Parts: sequence; C-alpha cells; structure tokens
Amino acid sequence: MLGFTIPKIKAPAIKVNRTYTDMIGKTEIKHKSRLIEALTHDGYFVQIPYIKGKPSTLLEKLLSVFEQQFFIDDKETTKEYDYPIDNENVKTMVEILQHAASDAKSKREMEAAWWADQDEKEYERMEKEIEENKKEIEENKKRLKKKRKRLKKKRKQ
Repeated sequence: MLGFTIPKIKAPAIKVNRTYTDMIGKTEIKHKSRLIEALTHDGYFVQIPYIKGKPSTLLEKLLSVFEQQFFIDDKETTKEYDYPIDNENVKTMVEILQHAASDAKSKREMEAAWWADQDEKEYERMEKEIEENKKEIEENKKRLKKKRKRLKKKRKQ
C-alpha cells in the first residue's frame, strides 16, 4: 500500500504481471512506471490517495476501509466507516481497526507514529528553509560584492 501516488497512473489498485492492470476498471494501463519496473517481481500496488467513492465490487469494499476521508480526529488515528457493511471480511477489518482505535496501547502507538511523522515533516520543512536561506545569503553576498566593486570604481574616479 502506497501513501503516495505513482505519476501518470490514476488507478487505486494495480496488479503487475509484467502488464499493468487497473483492477477496478478492468483495463490495461499502457504507461509504465520506473518505480514499478525497478521492482524485480510481479505485485499488487494500492494507491491510498485514489481510494474514494461508494464501493461496489468486493475489492472496492475492502479498499474503502483505507479511505483517508473518514478520520474524525486531528491526528488521523480514529475513523468512522460510513458505508454499509455487507461483507464479512470488511466487517472483520472494521472491527479490528475500531478495537485498535479504542485500545489505549494501540492508540498511544498510533499517536506516537503520528507525532513522529509530524516531526519528520517539520524537519524537512526546516531543512528546506535553511537551504533557501543559504541560497539567499549567497545571492546577497554576490550583490554586495558587485556593489563594493562599483563603489571602489567610483572612488577611483
């Protein structure tokens, strides 16, 4: 399961058997992904951001449990499942996730993972800001150097 999307491939569930198949639309995907091709085996890929909408097939029902829109808390650790459950496997998955969300130890672990993710995002944001500031400092140094040269030239005249 991928928490990100593969460029140019919009299908939520992909089966790779040296051909790419949109498992929901039952069509072959002609575009090849360098990420998928770099893997040395056939596989299944689920692009979580593309899981949305009212599920109709069994696969869509199973994947709908992982839709990202049903979180009811700011840390995205508790979900409310809004679709009718008419499949025993989906019911079991939802019950397991509800138990994990209500179990204090599991909830602490999920919240710890959320905070770690937030820390990582903040670190990346700060790294980017530092790099931007370094570039700006270098540009300012260059401009200052040019101004000093012009001033020096004017003084000689």
